[in-house]
Amino acid sequence: MNQGDATLLAAVIAAVLSLVTLLISAYLAKVSDFRITRRSALTSDFTKLGAKLYEIIALSVKMSQCKTDDSFASARSSADAVAREIDTLRLNTRYPLWGLDSGFRTIKWMPVYIAHMKDRLTEPRAKELLRLGTKLREAMDVAICQAYFRGQQPSIFERTRVNIRAYWLRRFFDTGKFPHDISA
Repeated sequence: MNQGDATLLAAVIAAVLSLVTLLISAYLAKVSDFRITRRSALTSDFTKLGAKLYEIIALSVKMSQCKTDDSFASARSSADAVAREIDTLRLNTRYPLWGLDSGFRTIKWMPVYIAHMKDRLTEPRAKELLRLGTKLREAMDVAICQAYFRGQQPSIFERTRVNIRAYWLRRFFDTGKFPHDISA
């Protein structure tokens, strides 16, 4: 190989590396734009989501501790208003929080689940509904925070965790048993 061939080879290698660097830079810029877009789509609703998810469980707990029909009705009314707000937030964040819809749809029913147990609030079943609702809220909090901080949709693990917990809550309300305790 003479000096001219070596120079030509070095120029070809430099051109290929420049092209690869350009493609990688363009890809990373596109990914960065997607992350910024997803994060900005969540920014206005991020704190509201966390507050409303916590509030609906707190109001459900309050409903379970009410001693009079009037206090129960007042707590239920407040919880129903929060459920409507959660539904609005669910619609606003459907795409950036893709895959968490089942969790939103289930958690907004917590006041209904507790109201259904109104005359049996001291039973273990009511306490278990509250425990399962809290577990669902915690899983949703983690998924929403991770989606916001990473600028990506919730991971498959986070979506699966939320969907399983939502399923357990719905199933427990319907049957009074966990899914693995239900015989066919």
